[in-house]
Amino acid sequence: MPAQAKPTINVGTDLIPNDLNDITEDVILTGTVADETRIRIPAGNTLNITFSNLSITDVGNFNAAFEIQSGATVHLTLEDNNTLISGEGRGGLEVLTGAFLFIEGEGELTATGGDYGSGIGGGNTGSGGTITIYGGTIWAAGSGGGSGIGGGINGSGGTTTIYGGEIIAKAGNNNAAAIGAGQDNSTHGSTTVHGTHWTWTHNTGNSTAGATTGNGEFTNIPASYRYIQLVDTREQITWTELTANGESKTTNTTELTLTFSAEPTGLTADNIKVMNATKGALTALTSTTYTLAISDIKVSNGKNVTVRITSPADINITPPSRKVQVWNTAPPRKVNINVSGGSLIIGKP
Repeated sequence: MPAQAKPTINVGTDLIPNDLNDITEDVILTGTVADETRIRIPAGNTLNITFSNLSITDVGNFNAAFEIQSGATVHLTLEDNNTLISGEGRGGLEVLTGAFLFIEGEGELTATGGDYGSGIGGGNTGSGGTITIYGGTIWAAGSGGGSGIGGGINGSGGTTTIYGGEIIAKAGNNNAAAIGAGQDNSTHGSTTVHGTHWTWTHNTGNSTAGATTGNGEFTNIPASYRYIQLVDTREQITWTELTANGESKTTNTTELTLTFSAEPTGLTADNIKVMNATKGALTALTSTTYTLAISDIKVSNGKNVTVRITSPADINITPPSRKVQVWNTAPPRKVNINVSGGSLIIGKP
């Protein structure tokens, strides 16, 4: 059974205009606004958000187009072209210390900080949160002392981990890092780029003039880099759907169906992990559709299991994980109970 479809919110028609709007449910965000309409994910929420042709700009000074508060987590899927531009002192896509952002998908995102803010991360004096990128084409530009990804001016870098996608990070000036801390802060945090599947361009100035290029493994991103572009050379494949067989109170789930946008060459059961169930054989029905046998489901009837895929060599599957509702109705059992020397049978014999 597939996950329930997320509702769609058009920011131009469905939000309170010229105001801060809190989002507390999984949604698809689309539409265009160029006023002080903006979005916040409050602390305590863990949400799956999709940007699909979303544009939030001209939000006014000291306002963030899209803010993830400390204590909140967003799993962000990118579709089509998306733009966030914040006002003075704020991050373009603001991810505060203690906030978590995971980015995936095949779409594009341009995130531009206001003066003193990062492209993705902290605003003025704000440190970056925890940012993990699996896919998408991302342009993150700081302004006036803000990093591309990480801290705003005077802010530390936070934690950035990159597995795939195309990422361009540009500092707001030559005193901030492309990925790391903002101007006047020497705590650049942690930046990790996984794999050997990259072509890259980097520069100690915040432009491409005189930049250095190369390919292969790229794990070291010094704080002296003001501009960096990383391009994943693997084939990008979208995991489009995960469904489960079975029916509540009737039939237990024994099989999951995985569907991809293109053939996931090299995918085997060894690349797949199922939480709270035991996986079995992986079978290809077509070049893009596979079934996976499962058993010994440990979650309650109607709850979700999580399936994670580690991409085979030469391809990048996003998102790397999905959840699906499964059915686990225990059959009736025979129980013998001694009653005054006799026997009482409960259940079908």
